[in-house]
Amino acid sequence: MYGNTMGTLNVYAASSTTNLGQAIWSLSGDQGNKWYRAEARLPDTTGIMVCFEGIVGPGYLSDIAIDDVKLETTCLPRGFCDFESDLCGWTQKSVSGSSGSFVRAKPTSQLISRAWPPPTGDHTYGSSNGTFLYFAVSSATTQQNVLQLVSPAMPATSTSSVCFHFWYINYGSQFSNLTIYLRPQAGNTTSMWSMDSDGDQTGFQEGQIAYYTSTSYEIIIELFTKGDARGYIILDDVSFLPSYCEAKPSIAVTGYVPTPPIASTTVLPPGYVPSPWDCNFEVKPVHIQTEYR
Repeated sequence: MYGNTMGTLNVYAASSTTNLGQAIWSLSGDQGNKWYRAEARLPDTTGIMVCFEGIVGPGYLSDIAIDDVKLETTCLPRGFCDFESDLCGWTQKSVSGSSGSFVRAKPTSQLISRAWPPPTGDHTYGSSNGTFLYFAVSSATTQQNVLQLVSPAMPATSTSSVCFHFWYINYGSQFSNLTIYLRPQAGNTTSMWSMDSDGDQTGFQEGQIAYYTSTSYEIIIELFTKGDARGYIILDDVSFLPSYCEAKPSIAVTGYVPTPPIASTTVLPPGYVPSPWDCNFEVKPVHIQTEYR
């Protein structure tokens, strides 16, 4: 999806082309001149067709390309990425005035600086053939860099918490700061987790933080290199876990306090046996229709 007048690409799972219903996947705007992997979960039903819809933007200087469509029995969890094949829908952003970007690399890659002891493997496989995301400053410079890695759009957490979990190496004395932001569709971007580089620590460290949000959102991983310092950072195995978790590591700066969900006011009588047709309106009912006359 490339071009400054890019429109929208929608994917539908429908029983006919005359009634497409709601899109199961949608993306709008210029995404750059490169390939991305995308996944959409199909409904658990028979007799459907997958339909791709391209909506033209305000001009003609844009192109959409689709390739390698597959139907598989399982999908990776939304937002998960081990960086073995690509960025899994995560996108990069370099703040104005910064240079460089994260690159996918293996421990044996020529991209890896030999100014420090190189990592012996990735986190996914613990192998020199495994892949991770990497950024390094190996020569003296006064330039500060701000690099961002932005997640795909994630659905609201509703009344349950989500744990954003990842593995990292942040090597170099006072080299950089790594910060995790929550950017909801409605509301302000909030810093949830922050950690300075770990000196000469070359092993993978575990990072995680829990949060709630009532709207769709993105997670932003931001790297800030401080200038006049050298080092590198590695990211691997980012994931979203459907549960609460304590912040890790314990020395990370976590000023963010998750807002707990509002407790249900529904009280069931003693001995009541729930049925499939119950509805307490805590979530959108799927078996109740509303008609206006």
